[in-house]
Amino acid sequence: MKKSKVAAGTDAAVAVSSKGIIKLRSIGFHQPPFRKLGGIQIDLADRLTLIAGRNGVGKSTILALIAGGSGLTRGVKNHSYFGTLPNANAEEILKLSYARDYVKDDAAKPYALLRYELNGKPFSKKSNVSGSEERLRVVPRNDPKGPQMVAGTTIPADGKVPIPTIYLGMTRVLPMGEAVPGSLESRSFEMDPIDYELYEDFTNQVISTGSSGNGPNVVSQSVAGTKKRSVYPEYQGYDSTNVSLGQDSLSAIATALASFSKLKRTLGSDYPGGLLIIDEIDAGFHPHAQIELLTELKSKARQLDIQIIATTHSLTMLEHAHAGIYNEQIKGSPLDNIVYLKGGLPIQLLDASNFDAIYNDMHMLLTTPKPSPVLPTVKVYVEDEEAALFLDAILTTSRRKEILAKTECNLSIVAAKVGCSNLVGLLKADDYFKSVVIVLDADTTTVNAGNAKNVVRLPADTNKLSKQSPEVIIKAMCEKLCTVGSAYPETRRKLASVGADTSYIEKKILNRQRGETVASLPIEKDRDIAKNWFNKRLSAIQEMKLIEGWVADNSDGVNEFLKKLEEAVHAARPHLPILPQLPASRRKNK
Repeated sequence: MKKSKVAAGTDAAVAVSSKGIIKLRSIGFHQPPFRKLGGIQIDLADRLTLIAGRNGVGKSTILALIAGGSGLTRGVKNHSYFGTLPNANAEEILKLSYARDYVKDDAAKPYALLRYELNGKPFSKKSNVSGSEERLRVVPRNDPKGPQMVAGTTIPADGKVPIPTIYLGMTRVLPMGEAVPGSLESRSFEMDPIDYELYEDFTNQVISTGSSGNGPNVVSQSVAGTKKRSVYPEYQGYDSTNVSLGQDSLSAIATALASFSKLKRTLGSDYPGGLLIIDEIDAGFHPHAQIELLTELKSKARQLDIQIIATTHSLTMLEHAHAGIYNEQIKGSPLDNIVYLKGGLPIQLLDASNFDAIYNDMHMLLTTPKPSPVLPTVKVYVEDEEAALFLDAILTTSRRKEILAKTECNLSIVAAKVGCSNLVGLLKADDYFKSVVIVLDADTTTVNAGNAKNVVRLPADTNKLSKQSPEVIIKAMCEKLCTVGSAYPETRRKLASVGADTSYIEKKILNRQRGETVASLPIEKDRDIAKNWFNKRLSAIQEMKLIEGWVADNSDGVNEFLKKLEEAVHAARPHLPILPQLPASRRKNK
């Protein structure tokens, strides 16, 4: 049996399992195959597992069988905020066919083998289709048969593993506004403040939903005759029937997380962890929100001791997750995993460590090696190393790729170490400088570049500063971070991600540093003093991701700068030296 590999090298600072927490370790498919799935084992990570592949490879089948293997089936205190028990039945998701799915001979029944672990003790469930033509069910049975006691927990012989399990299918994005008149059911109630705080924090980090801020007052809505259920906050200026598809999906996910918060609190020491299973997790979210969603789900999974298993078709999500999983700088056991199912007969597991292979299969591209096209490089001149740091933070890998796709040019940043006037003067001194892009500081509006289309200026801080140089921008931002609690929210998130806060800024940026004398002038007044000030603090600026935070907080100005930069690259490109032609044989295969 081929196994998927959980990639090594992600930020694993958490133990494999907490006391009393049950983990699902894998789902395996043997022979004969269960529908299309046979001869493969899918390993499931402690925190987040993304299952991907083209349509029809069995992703939803896998989720249904996982969901059907566990759940809490009784107890009023065990109800989720959906108004139901945290439990799902595989047959209600799979819609079984007697002719296609039922096999009478027990020895020949296709099955999925679910492997769990509790306090280092493994146990397994075999799930297969049982019943009659009138009613088919997927029943998880202990393997070997009979009841088991695992680390003090009773595992029923023929029944679910007692883990709270919430399955979110595509009915979560059924628009409330399109419900048949009279089918919409609604009730208001007050969520526990602890759970509501988690709900609101999660949603606001992913999408700014515009909740009214009226505390834990929420509205539970459902559509009769469907499984559509979700909890919404009180919005400002509109109600939940007007939310977008993305907001709707987000509220369902947030409701599930709040439910696990409730269960963890009410069950106390009996809380065994949980499983959150989401089909098409990217549905309705734009690319930035998809990345924020993954980030927040990872955080909440650790906080709530749950595993999240989701399917996706989003290359944005997969690329972002892949970069975290296969980060060689981070040591330890992996917390996340990507499972990629390759279509055809039989279904196979692709090596998820190779992102190019994932990309090619999703686009149905052959992986025959092809010579890379020889693309020109446009040099981007900036005034100094400080400006180069800002430009490099703006030109992330994805933005460089986007500019490359639009201009067919790579970019190379060059710190010229000359003043802005001298830098612009090079345009008149040598025609070579028509083939480069010149990026000036934001405060150089008095420098006349004539009609040169290859000259742009870095984005300015939205605050009215006496000088818009990189050094002054950083100093002014740090001062405001320490005095205005709502200032620069994205930078605050960057600080929190590395364990820093404003006290770090005061100590490492604003205070005088070791060996530093009192400057004769403020940094706004003297270029050399500004550079010395900046370089004394450079390592702290980089460690606290202050430049990246500033870039994120000034997205409007950055986006406008990127448009102008792209135009400047287009203007410079015709003046580049002509590249040598590829050999004819290579041009033919290009």
